[in-house]
Amino acid sequence: MMVSTEKTSLITSLYEACVDFLNKLSSDDINNEHIYAFTLHCMSGCDGVGVAISTRESIENLPSTKNPKENYDKHNYVNVAEWVYLGLHDELLYDVSEDMRKLSNDFFDEELEDVSFDEFSEKEFQEFYITFFIDVIIAVINKLKESESFNKPYFEKDLLLGALFSDPGEGDLEMMEKISEQVNSPYWHSKVKEYLSLF
Repeated sequence: MMVSTEKTSLITSLYEACVDFLNKLSSDDINNEHIYAFTLHCMSGCDGVGVAISTRESIENLPSTKNPKENYDKHNYVNVAEWVYLGLHDELLYDVSEDMRKLSNDFFDEELEDVSFDEFSEKEFQEFYITFFIDVIIAVINKLKESESFNKPYFEKDLLLGALFSDPGEGDLEMMEKISEQVNSPYWHSKVKEYLSLF
């Protein structure tokens, strides 16, 4: 298995799954609300993925948004754990999640023909692994933006994009920030950084 081949294949399959999701998504799914966020909802270590969307109305109606008591409550707009619309049409991403799970195992089993993991320190391996998935997700989000997939009346113009984790580990936090920097507007990237500073 070659890294470059697997990266290209995963970009294609994840992009196609997201397009299928967007084509199936309807205003009825979101109670005719307005979407401000479209993100990939990743399992820790990118061992699977779904789509997480959020609407302005659903966040504004959260009790913790109306009456924030904790620091986290001020960041509900970027805290996927508080979002209402998780798991929509997850069946469309089942196959690509399985591919990611297998790929993750191949990384840790050192089954890549064009990479010699014997030469990597633990830190170098972790960086290589994280960078692989950062590159994939950035490529997918940029392709979606270029394809005008978000040109529907229920999407806001300036969307929060990227990858989010419900319970992020150290590597996940790095991924979230680096992806956000490449795909988000300065406004949304600043919001992501503020949220990540809580960890």
